[in-house]
This record gives sequence, C-alpha cells and structure tokens, in this order.
Amino acid sequence: MGEILLGGVVVLLELPVQLTTLHFMTGLVVFLLAFYMMLFEGGGEQPGFSLSRFSGLFFFMGLFVFSQAALGAYVRHSQAGLSCPDFPTCMGAWIPPFADWPALVHLSHRFTAFLLALTFSALYAATFVEARIAKYRNTAFILLVLGFAQIGVGALVVLSGLSFVAVAVHLALALGMLSLLFHMWAREVREASDISQVT
Repeated sequence: MGEILLGGVVVLLELPVQLTTLHFMTGLVVFLLAFYMMLFEGGGEQPGFSLSRFSGLFFFMGLFVFSQAALGAYVRHSQAGLSCPDFPTCMGAWIPPFADWPALVHLSHRFTAFLLALTFSALYAATFVEARIAKYRNTAFILLVLGFAQIGVGALVVLSGLSFVAVAVHLALALGMLSLLFHMWAREVREASDISQVT
C-alpha cells in the first residue's frame, strides 16, 4: 500500500530523481518479498535467512543486480538515458573527451553491466570447478545468457531512442536475473537448514 501511495506522490508532485529512484527500489523490494513468501511460506516451510555456504555468494550477487537495476532507474529518471546516444562508444569515443554528470552516470551503468557479465561468466566457470555448486550449472548458464542479453537490450534501448518496448524488456531481464539469484540463494538456505536439522 505504501508503494502505491509513494507512486502517486511521485507522479503528482513530479518529485526529484532521487525519490523516483527510491520508488523503483521499493517496488523491487516488494517484488523480492513476494518472491520470498512464495518460495518459503507458499510451500509450508519455515522462513529462513542465511549467508552461510554459497548462499552468501548468491545473496550478494543478487544485491549487485539490485544495485545495477537501481542505477538504471536513476539513469532513466535523471534523463541520462541518451547522454551517450551511441553504442558501444559514447559520443563517438570509448572515453569521451568531456563528460558531464548525466554522461558519467550513463557510463557507470554500462561499466557495471560489463562487470556483471564477467561475474556471471566466473560463476558459470566455477560450476565446472567446484563440485558443491555443479548443481547450479544450468541456472548459471541461463543467468549468463540473460546477462549478455541485458547488455544487448541495453544497447537497443539507446539506439532506439528509449523505445518503450526495449525499456520494458530491459526491466524484465533484470527481474529474471534477480529471480534466478534469489532462487539459488533460497535453495542454499533450505539445504543448510536441512543439514542443521539432521545434525
């Protein structure tokens, strides 16, 4: 209910970008809480939270995606989406000769996207090395594909001049990555709980 009211206030008062970004982040938190309830309470399981074993890795990777999504919202709401109107360069250069605040924000979002893709690549590679996370190999591969698809759609967002469809797909991919990481985290939490009950 608070998210709906905040959304109304944001629209009616045309509030600053920090508040519109906060509104977006609150919406993501509501989404994740609903996902949490579905995974635990929907199955009749006791709710749990853990950062032990590999659950911490998946949780903080999810936090990384969450932060990138929030940065994307800031780019969008601060009208910085077309500060770099080309891709992969920005204003025709890898490092533009001058960069105002909107261009810096936009470039930081791009840079973080590549870091995320590298992180997903490392996770997928780790599933071949670490036996304890080999069970996540298929999920990690899907995550990797989504990460690179996200970069491609991000480029389309820019090159299409912020097309609504491209922006919507961009957000949907972010929610997909968050959901996968949250599911991996929840699975680790469940398994840690099962182990502690046996011992």
